Amino acid sequence: MDITAVSGDMRASLRLLFAAVGFLLLIACANVANLQLARGTARAHEIAVRMSIGAGRGRIFRQLLTESITLSLAGGGLGVLLALVITKTMVALMPQSYVPNESRIELNLSVLLFSVAVSMVTGIVFGLVPALQCSRPGLVDGLKDAARSVAGGGAGGRTRQGLVVAEIALSVVLLMGAGLTVRGFLQMQKLDAGFRTDRVLMLGLQMPVKRYPNYSQRIAFARRVLDALGELPGVRSVAIGNGGFPFGGGQSAYTIEGQPEEGPGTLLLSLISADYPQTLGIGLRAGRQLTNQDIDHAEPVALINEAATKLWPAGVNPIGARVRLDLLARANASVLPLGNSSPVVTVVGVIADTRNAGLRNPPAPAAYLPYTLIGVADRTLAIRTRGDPSALLRAVRERLRAIDRDQPLSRPITLEEVLGLEAVQPRFNMALFGFFGVLGLAMAAVGIYSMLSYIVARRTHEIGIRMALGAGGGDVLRLIFKMGSRLVLVGLGVGLGLTVALAKVVRSGVFQVPEMDVLALSGVVLLLCGTAFLACFLPARRAAKLDPMSGLRHE
Repeated sequence: MDITAVSGDMRASLRLLFAAVGFLLLIACANVANLQLARGTARAHEIAVRMSIGAGRGRIFRQLLTESITLSLAGGGLGVLLALVITKTMVALMPQSYVPNESRIELNLSVLLFSVAVSMVTGIVFGLVPALQCSRPGLVDGLKDAARSVAGGGAGGRTRQGLVVAEIALSVVLLMGAGLTVRGFLQMQKLDAGFRTDRVLMLGLQMPVKRYPNYSQRIAFARRVLDALGELPGVRSVAIGNGGFPFGGGQSAYTIEGQPEEGPGTLLLSLISADYPQTLGIGLRAGRQLTNQDIDHAEPVALINEAATKLWPAGVNPIGARVRLDLLARANASVLPLGNSSPVVTVVGVIADTRNAGLRNPPAPAAYLPYTLIGVADRTLAIRTRGDPSALLRAVRERLRAIDRDQPLSRPITLEEVLGLEAVQPRFNMALFGFFGVLGLAMAAVGIYSMLSYIVARRTHEIGIRMALGAGGGDVLRLIFKMGSRLVLVGLGVGLGLTVALAKVVRSGVFQVPEMDVLALSGVVLLLCGTAFLACFLPARRAAKLDPMSGLRHE
């Protein structure tokens, strides 16, 4: 899918997804390079023999590089097969509104060619260092007994240790990203949205332009709907608006009379009925609510939320202030009431803040106007019931058909479901980055384990000598753990440094979590140290249980 063709949450998440996949690819490449270095060191004697009987360095280099590319292509092929299975699962888990309708997430020729290209490039790039190092001429050293060499020393050992440190550092970044998404999702679940979501049924109400072409017809229809639904048994209150139920709404530039203009700014506008605050359970903070008289006469009055009061200087009471709204000034005359089309409204009350710009954003300054000020064609109904909202759905449909048999209705949804949709995308991000974090940690653990296992195998003779001279199993255990812990601590430090540098990028895909969250950081450190301990323990235990005589005889 072309990332330039998407926007919003999906665009940000795709960028984070690409970064996470890139980190995983680097960890996998580091593992492969480490494997190639280990194999090259183990084959040092063989390579030296080949070169001593006439094989050139170029030929040895090409052989080792070919092996690396073949390994990468085989891994890429298996990855494509695995992607065929995983892609359908990922698409099924994605929010329905998350992917544009014109997008198709599937494996095609372009994806296959890209996978082959990446496999070849990574095979070449990460096979160069092992091939160059193992093909260096050093016949005298290579022909000596390899068993006496120390696997952890020399340039090869330092390179392998550097690769393991890089794996650990990259896994720390992935784990921090996963930790922040988990913390952000849990924080969002506990958030107070500012309105009551229980027992509220919502319906989209569209008035076709052919049947309701002007202001008076649209307002008359809306009034009939409110009266009819308000009389249903089991209905406590009914509200109507043009959106802003509970998120969004129109945006308008504004000017406050008597206040200096401070530059461009916007207000969220919601056209509502008098029962809007009651239906959504929003409290009054100052002034008064809108009345039915305000609605019936299309009075140019407005409620504002607490966030909007900050547009006035501290200590200034906004009640009674006059605000000019550009949206009203630019509206078509056909949707405005005759004789009352002033773009200036008077603030009569202040209501509590709600998360009107989405749960992941702070409340935006908003103004709530009588819905009769503009006769828009699309409305939203909110019905607060005394019992289960779905039980009244049939009766609601019958009342609406009685008013207009051909009236189209959107799919009914409860306010609790609307709020749940806000958590779908963060939940998907949490699952996605959690999976990548665990996978990166597992790959880093494999890197630690394989390197320490290789060191134990190469230093078997040395360990046998140590134990023959009196070293106990505990001494050997501490020796191996010291090697592993040094790598883990260095990798952890580098990874935390990268996390600080990338904190703003990672944070852009989560929900209002501090850039360095203490709980997420502690969880990552504990998880990484615990996993690294297990990765170090198995090789260390094998070394501690080594029979000294077997070690001395080891070649």
